[in-house]
Amino acid sequence: MGAPSSPVWYFAYGSNMETATLRDRRGIPFSRALPARVPGWRIVFDKPPVVPGGAAVANLVADPAAVVFGVLYEITPEDLAHVELSEGVLIGSYHRVEVQAESLAAPVFATTAASSPPTSATPRGSPAIAT
Repeated sequence: MGAPSSPVWYFAYGSNMETATLRDRRGIPFSRALPARVPGWRIVFDKPPVVPGGAAVANLVADPAAVVFGVLYEITPEDLAHVELSEGVLIGSYHRVEVQAESLAAPVFATTAASSPPTSATPRGSPAIAT
């Protein structure tokens, strides 16, 4: 049996901010959850619903004047892979981006989030992040 992998930080917003969603619906047993913000991004609801007639899905777009609040979860790399699978990274719905998250309870973290590819509605050079 190999050594345990080092934990990673995952920045969540939208429905993944809810610990019950992450732990129960997605099956991710996080070690810690810290309130956090990511400057330079704005929350939008521009992703189509998963089911017809449903609500739009939260997404982030680059905006130097904005800030997004969310939750930093400490999880394993294997659990991050599961989050990305459940968010559609493998089918191109999102892709991983590195963000600079500022914990509201601790120092600054470099972390990851899932991101959707830019669309015609997303300004060029402004990737969108979604979790």
